[in-house]
Amino acid sequence: MRKLLKMFHFPRHYPTLYIDKNKSIVAHNVTTPAKTLAHNGLGFAFLFGLLGISFQASALNRIQTENALPGSSAWYEFYVLGSNAADNVHGLEGYADKDSVNVGGSISFYVNANPSRYPTYSITVYRLGWYGGMGGRKMMDPVSRASESQIIPTPDPVTGLVQANWTNPYTLNIPSTWTSGIYIATIVGDGWEEGRYIPFVVRDVNRTSDYLFQSSTTTYQAYNAWGGKSLYGYNSDSTPVNGQVGTNVPARKISFNRPYDVGGGLGSLLNWEINMLYFMEKEGYDVTYQSNTDTHEGDGGLLNHKAVLSVGHDEYWSKDMRDNFENARAHGISLGFFGANDAYWQTRTENNNRTLISYKDFAVTEDPLAIDTDTSNNHLITSRWRNGAPGDFRPGANLPENALIGVMYAFGPRGTSVLNTNIISTKSDPNRPQWPSPHWVYNNTRVQVGEVFPGLLGYEADRIFDNGSTPAGLEIIAASPVPVGVIDHDSPASANYDPANPKSHMTVYSKACSITPCQNPVSTVFATGSIQWVWGLNTSFKWPYIDPIASVQGVARNVLARMVNPPALAAASTATTPSGTIPITLAETIPSTVAAAVSNVLAAIIPTASAAAAPAKNNANPNANFNKTKLAKRIIDLIKHEQSVEKLKLKKHREKVKGSDEKEDI
Repeated sequence: MRKLLKMFHFPRHYPTLYIDKNKSIVAHNVTTPAKTLAHNGLGFAFLFGLLGISFQASALNRIQTENALPGSSAWYEFYVLGSNAADNVHGLEGYADKDSVNVGGSISFYVNANPSRYPTYSITVYRLGWYGGMGGRKMMDPVSRASESQIIPTPDPVTGLVQANWTNPYTLNIPSTWTSGIYIATIVGDGWEEGRYIPFVVRDVNRTSDYLFQSSTTTYQAYNAWGGKSLYGYNSDSTPVNGQVGTNVPARKISFNRPYDVGGGLGSLLNWEINMLYFMEKEGYDVTYQSNTDTHEGDGGLLNHKAVLSVGHDEYWSKDMRDNFENARAHGISLGFFGANDAYWQTRTENNNRTLISYKDFAVTEDPLAIDTDTSNNHLITSRWRNGAPGDFRPGANLPENALIGVMYAFGPRGTSVLNTNIISTKSDPNRPQWPSPHWVYNNTRVQVGEVFPGLLGYEADRIFDNGSTPAGLEIIAASPVPVGVIDHDSPASANYDPANPKSHMTVYSKACSITPCQNPVSTVFATGSIQWVWGLNTSFKWPYIDPIASVQGVARNVLARMVNPPALAAASTATTPSGTIPITLAETIPSTVAAAVSNVLAAIIPTASAAAAPAKNNANPNANFNKTKLAKRIIDLIKHEQSVEKLKLKKHREKVKGSDEKEDI
């Protein structure tokens, strides 16, 4: 039996299973992962055949079939220019003419390459995904191109705008068969094995999926200081902007027509979004992707899905983005904010959405919509979304972020103080002071009150603001102390805020669908309240490697499951074990397709209640008399044992690798 189980190569995560009073099996609060019966089916079929049991594997979704394809590690197996300060990043770099493209469309890559060092370079395109741990799949063979130097522009003296506007691009036609996702083009100098990246999103607007993953491209660009200017002073140069002089002068407008200066050309992709992406792709969630610009344009996109996920650092939002999110919520589409500091600054666009405008703290004196006499356009002023409240001299939309998200930005780097601490679970909800059972977010995670999620609170975080905009029924599921030195937005003491003992909050609320058609009867709106929360999901390509936190993964599974299958709004907000069930808790969580197969096994080998009431010896078929209940439990015990063995092997392997690294360092 043990050898048979090894054929299956069970994944590392197993759910809580329940056998109900009719002896049928239920996998509670799980969704279908990537490693499915497509991978394990032969082993199951052989074992179940010996038992005289048949089953039919569930149909795989697009992400599961995609991740079953062979991956490639070549996407990161070259030296990334910019890894050292001495690197000449202008020697080989590039950008795309759009941050997303629909399947069947085309995208152009503009490259600046130094011919004296790289006479030719190659472009190769990969899709990021799990792919058995490879992290990407090669989508096309390398295309070799002759190098040419491009002009490095200077900032505009009025707005600080830097636009590359290079020539002679390589244009790629996206096959209609490609799966929606986050893609990268590698540009590598031939013979040198060094280069950089160009990221882009492939959309599939005609495919309805459970989840829509939004890539935070506007925030990538806001922090991008390529050419000397970003929307921030700390990494901008001293070139004056609109008469402002100083050591570091930020831009008021920035362009997508330029490379990203950090992450090897990937912007912030590897800092935050990759963790959620790998988790969802590994687990096989039915997901498609789009960028902030797509949300802004609103063509297709949000209303084709049951849940929309804002992932990572999603700080810069246009009015159209905000309207489209609120419209999605009104249609019962769930919203997940897997980050913090979301929708903080308002933006506008021009130049066919290739130029991003945000005057920020200069808006009061420089934004044309703030200094004109027309007050009807004040809701479009590019300052903080929360600015413009009665008594606030700063112009703005007066649409606090927490009206949508539930929480909003409050804590971040201040001088030498950096926020990097722990998230603490809680059941302390001011609306429900006495909870009869754990919140459904923590169902089957074994999380207790006061549980610590180490290192996941930072580097920016949110809290509840008692400003009259908090959504009805908001529930606090984590309340985490933060140092006083990182308070970026203070306010007087109130029900949910003590300036002397500040706390960050993770929250959730539900809002009934109010506009048909309804994708769900209610919209579930979840906010982690911390940018670093996603680190607990998957850090396969983060260095140093951090073990994923099983309880954080469990919370994510519960939240994602509730988002696409919510109960009626009037139902209790806590989840309990299904009535009349007997919990069989495995090591962690099991794929739902595997659970479905085991369900068929248990249905066949565990007697039903009616059959058990009148047990009769079957002399004609002696095989029917063995204890099938014990056999079923034995199968589960062996699965658990194999998991323990695999974990021990993995632990020893990591210790061996770590030891080798230390020897190399010596």
